[in-house]
Amino acid sequence: MITLEKVITGYENLNIGPYSLQLEPGKLHVILGRNGVGKSTLLKSILGLNPIKSGSIRINDIALETLSLSERATHMAYVAARNQSISHLSIVELMALNRQQLQNDQRQTILQNLGIVALQHKPLNQLSDGEMQKAFIARALAQQSQYIILDEPAAHLDVNARLEIYRVLQTLASTQGQGVVCTTHDVELALRVADQFHILTPQGIAQSGTPEDLVLSGAIGHHFSSEQVAFDTQTGSFQYCAEAAKSIRIAGSGIRFRWVQNALIRKGFQCVNSSQSEARIIASEDGLTLDGKACSNIGVLLNHLDS
Repeated sequence: MITLEKVITGYENLNIGPYSLQLEPGKLHVILGRNGVGKSTLLKSILGLNPIKSGSIRINDIALETLSLSERATHMAYVAARNQSISHLSIVELMALNRQQLQNDQRQTILQNLGIVALQHKPLNQLSDGEMQKAFIARALAQQSQYIILDEPAAHLDVNARLEIYRVLQTLASTQGQGVVCTTHDVELALRVADQFHILTPQGIAQSGTPEDLVLSGAIGHHFSSEQVAFDTQTGSFQYCAEAAKSIRIAGSGIRFRWVQNALIRKGFQCVNSSQSEARIIASEDGLTLDGKACSNIGVLLNHLDS
């Protein structure tokens, strides 16, 4: 267990905190907060890379400051937001840079869990961004630490790579029993995978808890909505708060109905759910109509509304 008790950190002319939280092993912990709130600074303080100004950090009830660098490495491995590529090295050579030397079967298990066995001898400069991130996660796992700590692990990756990285982290926590701690700005994606959310403000931890509980309590909406963007508790996504210029009656059900609503809201309409006899638009798996006339797709519907 990593325990923070009233930790104040920051830099020479900047204090952030106090932070008090517990990071249990076997869970995926996601630290959230607005830009500049101090997420990366807090991670570096947990790692001992950025000294704290007051409070305490304990790992398995041992004070962090009493541990040597090699002792800290047995407890925590780190993957930075931007990793400097050593271009001529392969993935297995990168993994071998750790003090902890693995047997080949241990190394192959890590590579298999990350889905990069076929890439293990490929130079890092020939990898995609997502593959590169997995390579550095492999290096961290080769350290055989109780916790793996990652700063923005899916930043700059495409949607498929982001989902892959978080699937890997979720599996590490749930099946390998490792504590996984990461920061992210992607609240919507984190809602799909995290076991615990920890919401940071400059004054400290605003709230910690199960993601779904923080949605239901209104904490996600309170801390991350703005005048322009609001968190929708029904869909678990953020919506642009454009003022509806006009309303339109709509009826239907199913996937097509959901995406017709999305298109209409995006175009500035307020959707009013109505009976089919009163609705201008009817959308269902059977088809799509506007004022009783069939529309072959949503784009055609929008063109008719614009004309």
